[in-house]
Amino acid sequence: KLLNKINKDITIIISIPIFENLLKLPLSKHFRLNEHLIYFTENGIIDYFKKYGFNILEINDMETKAGREEIKTFVFKKEI
Repeated sequence: KLLNKINKDITIIISIPIFENLLKLPLSKHFRLNEHLIYFTENGIIDYFKKYGFNILEINDMETKAGREEIKTFVFKKEI
């Protein structure tokens, strides 16, 4: 509901755990039942935001390089 309410030309930045293989999800330190509602792969988060009219502007793994395991940052812009 929230993503539908964001106006065109708004840019959002999110940093979340990203998983290469969702089958290995239970082995991740980020796996927490009843805490995270959705777990994403890189393509999954991009496709999810695309459904709500967002285009991807940037992806980086600076947080992972700084020591936060499996965290990626995404910059999306609402296009419609």
